[in-house]
Amino acid sequence: MMKKKMRWENCALCLAFLALCCGLPLAGRLCSLAGFVQEAGGENRTLAKFPVIHELSGIERFPEEFEAWYMDHLFLKSRFVQWKSQLEIALFHELDSDKVILGTKKPWLFYCSDDGQPLETYRRTNRFTAQELGEIAENIEMLHMDLEDAGIRFVLMIVPDKEQIYGQDYMPARITVSPGLSRTEQLVEYMAENVPQVCVVYPGEALKAAKKMYEGADTLYYESDTHWNQAGACAGMQELLGVIARQAGEMWEPEKYRFEKSSARQGDLQKLAGLNASYNSQEYSRAPAPDYETLKLIRDNNDEVIWESAVSRNPESLPISVYLTGDSFRWNGGCYLQEAAAECVITSRYYFDTEDLVAQEPDVFVYMIAERYLHELSVIPGYNTMALQIR
Repeated sequence: MMKKKMRWENCALCLAFLALCCGLPLAGRLCSLAGFVQEAGGENRTLAKFPVIHELSGIERFPEEFEAWYMDHLFLKSRFVQWKSQLEIALFHELDSDKVILGTKKPWLFYCSDDGQPLETYRRTNRFTAQELGEIAENIEMLHMDLEDAGIRFVLMIVPDKEQIYGQDYMPARITVSPGLSRTEQLVEYMAENVPQVCVVYPGEALKAAKKMYEGADTLYYESDTHWNQAGACAGMQELLGVIARQAGEMWEPEKYRFEKSSARQGDLQKLAGLNASYNSQEYSRAPAPDYETLKLIRDNNDEVIWESAVSRNPESLPISVYLTGDSFRWNGGCYLQEAAAECVITSRYYFDTEDLVAQEPDVFVYMIAERYLHELSVIPGYNTMALQIR
């Protein structure tokens, strides 16, 4: 009788567990149908769709695709992640995350994903090989030469990772930095020695020097985000504008900027770790605001601006037209370029189109890339040599 009762209890427990496993994604699906939007755990991506097998070969991928769908559609997943993270911090003062590092001062967070290896770049454990440096330099030199033949000056701008500017201030002591050059320093030095005709801007030292330079701004990067804020973008873009002006034989004297605290911002790292509003970053706005007029915007399917043209209304702007293609750091940096250059086009480097570059006939082309993505410079998507040569 006792054994029979235990069997029923085991069956009931298994059924309850199965109901819970099926019920959580079902509840998430019902919420979606009711109009409640689910986020992919704070990640900037689309939720996985339920896998459909169209042919026998698709059976092999079904378990992996089903797991991705299941994990994305768990009811209250983001809330569970938040509770887990808060408990870890309260009990152990650590985060059990393969993407986010808890800084030594709240709300500072750092990125440690395989996406570009920012932690390895900071620790200097992923240096380029001689072959990799050669491949990158060769590709950049070819682009420079094609642009030069088309009458367009070229500038490569490398935006420092947040870890390079604030790692020594807020990175845990257990994360050490190896002696020697970083991969960025390797590339900058290699380019200077082997392809000196290519102009490379890496405003790492300028940003470190600007930490306490701007009135009203306490930081240059968002505490719980990977990106620079308005003040950091100001310091980095002023370095770029100085180089562009010197190339054109122009004088450039930036005004004395000051900043004001505005709204709090939920950072991308904060979302990934599932942390609450106590980890929000401080947002700053520039005073006075940049003075330019937007002429045209093009957005992608996610409503992100991927192409934008503008003209400056600043009477002291540089008599130069600039075409900049870059990653997400362009969002805060673009306004300074749009005000300082007479004409400006800013595009996403993931939608870079050489034919469009040629059609705009800029004086200067700036390729902006975040430090953690330098390895991608060996191949530049959208780079079409023929489009430049037929100008």
